[in-house]
Amino acid sequence: MPFEANQNIRKTLRWILMLVSVVITLAFTPVLVMLVHDALQRKNQQWNQWHWETRTFTETLDKRLNQLVQDMKSRAAVQDARLTLFGRCEVAFTPENLLERWGYQSATSTLECLQNGDSRLIPAFKKPPADKTPFTIIQTDRDPVLMLWIPVRHGFLWAMLSPKGLEDQLPDSPFGGSDVSVALWQGKLAVPVHGSLLPEGQTTGPSHQLQNQGLKLASGIQPAAVNQMNHDLQQRLLRRVGTWSLVLMCVILILRLIRDRAVGRPLQQLMYATAQTTHTQMLGKHILWPNRGLFADLSRAMQSMALAMQEGATHARQQEKRYHDMINLAQDGVIVIDASNTIVLANPAAHQMFGHPEGSMLGQSGNIIMPERFREEHQKGLERVVTGGASRLLGSRGEVVGLRSDGTEFPIELSQGAIRQPEGMVFSSLLRDITAQKRNAEERKMIYELTQRLGSISDPSLALQAVMESLCKMYGWVFSEVWKLEEDGKLRLKTHYTPEPAKHQRFIQQAQHMAFALGEGLPGKTLQTGEPEWLPDVTQAQHFLRSASAAEHGLAAALAVPVQTEHRKLVVVWYHPDPKPLDQQTLRLTQTVLVQLRSVLNRIHSNNVRLQAEERYRQAVDQAPYPMVTVSREGHIQRWNREFSQMMGNLNFTELNWLDLMEVPSEMEAMRHAIGRVFEGEFVQDQQVTALDFQGNKHHFLATLYPLQNDEGRVELCMITGVDVTERLLMEQEREQRRAAETASQAKTAFLSRMSHELRTPLNAVIGFSELLLFEPMDPEQKNDVQEIHKAGKHLLSLVNDLLDLSSIEAGKVQVHHEPISLHHLLQDISPMLFNLTGQYGRNLFLPEGSKPLTALGDAQRLKQVILNLVSNAAKYGRNEIRVEMHASEEEVQLTVSDDGEGLTHAQQKKLFVPFERLEQHEKVEGTGLGLVISHQYMTLMGGDLTVQSTANQGSTFTVHLQRSTD
Repeated sequence: MPFEANQNIRKTLRWILMLVSVVITLAFTPVLVMLVHDALQRKNQQWNQWHWETRTFTETLDKRLNQLVQDMKSRAAVQDARLTLFGRCEVAFTPENLLERWGYQSATSTLECLQNGDSRLIPAFKKPPADKTPFTIIQTDRDPVLMLWIPVRHGFLWAMLSPKGLEDQLPDSPFGGSDVSVALWQGKLAVPVHGSLLPEGQTTGPSHQLQNQGLKLASGIQPAAVNQMNHDLQQRLLRRVGTWSLVLMCVILILRLIRDRAVGRPLQQLMYATAQTTHTQMLGKHILWPNRGLFADLSRAMQSMALAMQEGATHARQQEKRYHDMINLAQDGVIVIDASNTIVLANPAAHQMFGHPEGSMLGQSGNIIMPERFREEHQKGLERVVTGGASRLLGSRGEVVGLRSDGTEFPIELSQGAIRQPEGMVFSSLLRDITAQKRNAEERKMIYELTQRLGSISDPSLALQAVMESLCKMYGWVFSEVWKLEEDGKLRLKTHYTPEPAKHQRFIQQAQHMAFALGEGLPGKTLQTGEPEWLPDVTQAQHFLRSASAAEHGLAAALAVPVQTEHRKLVVVWYHPDPKPLDQQTLRLTQTVLVQLRSVLNRIHSNNVRLQAEERYRQAVDQAPYPMVTVSREGHIQRWNREFSQMMGNLNFTELNWLDLMEVPSEMEAMRHAIGRVFEGEFVQDQQVTALDFQGNKHHFLATLYPLQNDEGRVELCMITGVDVTERLLMEQEREQRRAAETASQAKTAFLSRMSHELRTPLNAVIGFSELLLFEPMDPEQKNDVQEIHKAGKHLLSLVNDLLDLSSIEAGKVQVHHEPISLHHLLQDISPMLFNLTGQYGRNLFLPEGSKPLTALGDAQRLKQVILNLVSNAAKYGRNEIRVEMHASEEEVQLTVSDDGEGLTHAQQKKLFVPFERLEQHEKVEGTGLGLVISHQYMTLMGGDLTVQSTANQGSTFTVHLQRSTD
């Protein structure tokens, strides 16, 4: 009933609108007639304008050409009257702006006049017409030109007219906007207006033609202008008609809108709202009630009735919506089956998980999502639960196997529950695909085990075998091979792995006889690009050169990955028995494993290089001809070579410190500082070291210290190498001492030589004259003075003689004899002199008496001088007694001189044989301190020695050592 009433209302309103539209259309007819009449008037005005323009332009051009001919003839006549020669360009004729070029032409030549009055010869133009028409049109290489010919004496005056100049002569159109030009076209001078030229005889608008002295003049309106005018008029008419039509349509639409909004739409809304409130499917939905117009009051009354019906269903509808939204938005799959194992609910995640189009699983059996081997057990479980039994999966979480639409199986984590409803029992299942989790766990386990395995491998081949075996077991590869780039630039098979060697034996043999260049085959292409290469099926790949053999051995998919280390370039290839598309996760994990393999290969290579270097270093250090030792920062000895052990007299220095072997404290501190500098990365050279070996011998070194770094570049140890310069240092010291002695000796010799000449002469005179004076009669005082002078002179002469003896000895000019000497006879010869010396000081002298005769080797004269010097010293420094004794052994004879004086300390004994060195407590006794020095050197020259033994306050004993004579 509401629908039928609505149709009747719509039909009545439509007829009313149609009637109003017809009335408005009839009122628009006079306006259309007025618009057409206005268009026709505009066309007539344009046509009259074009008639005037064509006629005016043609007549104006004709008039201007006539004037030009007359003017040129007049000028030519004047020129002929004034000039007797033909072709004088510099005289009287100046072309106007209508002319482009001009000149003269005779039967024999053609001249062109230039601007400066000169002329030039040019090719002759076509001969003028016989009828003497002044205008001709000549075709040149580019365009036709209009020529003006004026007869003159002996020929013609010719001129080329400028079309541009003719255009400038045309008047402006009073109508404005005219597009006019002048052109030579099809043998006539044409003036096209509003467009381009037309072929002869074609025109669509007003035109006008004239004949001027054989030249045709034509002007016309071109078709483009006429067509453009007609097009503009049509467009103007259409625009104006369209505008009025639009106004008419707007009026009709406004009327229709008034009909719909004021009457039709409110009535329709009311009817629809009434029908919806009584329909059960519309409960809870929003109903649009009209709130304005003629039916507003009735609408409000019915709306109040409908609200009471909608409120009851709102809550249930919201709960149902939330429930469905939660299921549809869940990331896990949700499937609900009834007691008959029919799927009654499956969310989008479940459809995607099992590979079915969304919505296609509803109404199907639950067996489509499980493998066939589990279906019977699943059906029995449903029947058992429906009849009141128990199930191990209800209310718990477990792992089951799912079946995709393509037939592949995958692991699922299942949580299941049962709900009893009035229609029967239903089972809800929450499903989660754990394929990725299980695969990730297996991959992590494989990487961990492989890492542990690679950490203990020190052979590159074993490392490659471990990687190939692990990845084959992980991803089902059945064969793997490693290609190595050799020095000749070819890739050759290095090693391989397969769980079934017999099955792939021929494939392996074929690979062993192959070699690939860069870019050739799968290994060569992979190494050249440096990127992994995945072939879904090698039997179909063009650049796989062993496709036939691979098909024979059941190999399909292949993965090749380059491995470039610091010392080698490899390509590892795996093969699968089935064609496989690219698996990004497999590729990423394989690359990760090979990155670890590259690190392991680099580590193995570095360890091998390090071990070889350490062995070479150890051999070089051990075989070095000079001592080498390695110490820590604190100086503890870590390693040493054979030369160091031999030099130090020890084989084990493990618990010793290098610094403890050094003798000089300053050198020890310098060495400690040098070691610290080495651990800061510096080199230290020429470090002086004095070390004591285990026998107490000194060794002098010039040491060089340099750092030893570990693999991380940090200084780990300090290497000390040294050159033993002990002998060289001693030789240098001896050489320096000898040089100093020779220098001193030469200086003393030169000094004493001069002194002997300077002092002996006056001393001899003093001594001689003093002796003469002693024979002269003098009083006692004078005689005493002369005796003192004589005594002092003799003492000074003795001093000079001692100095001369010392210098002679040091210069090596003293010669001694080695002949047998009877010591008993020698003492008897000098005994008077000895008793005289001791008597002067009041000392008692005891000589050996009745002793066995002893014979020694030496120089008797020099030995007498030594004994006299020793007895003289004993007399000077002794108290009472002086004893001379002799002793003998099988090889040596000893003669001792002892006194009972004050004795000598140890320090004083060291100074006894030093030239010019006198003891402080004996400086009051006369002497130079040279006696003992000369005596000691005499004994050394005779092959003997002179020694002293003394005790403070107990006297001294000097011993003369002589070699015993066998004669």
